[in-house]
Amino acid sequence: MVQAPDRAGAHHRHWACPEKIDGWQIAESCREHDPHLPVICATGFSPVKPRPVAGSLMLQKPYHPDDIVKAVKDVTAAKRGVN
Repeated sequence: MVQAPDRAGAHHRHWACPEKIDGWQIAESCREHDPHLPVICATGFSPVKPRPVAGSLMLQKPYHPDDIVKAVKDVTAAKRGVN
């Protein structure tokens, strides 16, 4: 079981994890804990079929640091209902 922090503003995780759990499972577990948690998927490779959670953003590696900054702004604005 993965526990999400009580007050996370967004979740960003490297998707190809060396652990027995993959990033998709982490995102799904975080969303079960907080259905409105913004999720940013960042991957260059995934050994499993992608299962992005609704409302998440996907970044393909390599990406520029400005891309992650924009993604965080976009998903947190969406959570606040800002257009």
